[in-house]
Amino acid sequence: MSLIDEIRENAKKGTPGPWDYHIIKKVWRFGLTGMFSDVGDPAIVIDLHDGTADRTAARIAAVPRMEAALLAAEEIAESFAARLDGEGGTPHEYAALAAFREACK
Repeated sequence: MSLIDEIRENAKKGTPGPWDYHIIKKVWRFGLTGMFSDVGDPAIVIDLHDGTADRTAARIAAVPRMEAALLAAEEIAESFAARLDGEGGTPHEYAALAAFREACK
């Protein structure tokens, strides 16, 4: 399964975004924006003591937006590939498309 297929599948079955994060008793909780409580929320709880909790929390909360951006980029890449097939392109354009496709495997 490609990365793009995996993202599509996970986005369908996972907790929908947007996500947000905040701190409860020095433990980061992730869930749907505006739906935090002490029990019952879809949440991921992490407790990091190495100074990375803020960045880790922000990265996890950004996942739905990153998935949407990558899926949009994949559509652009497919349109670009069709143009290259029909009109040709520069070596740089072919290399950029190949690099994108390799990253999405």
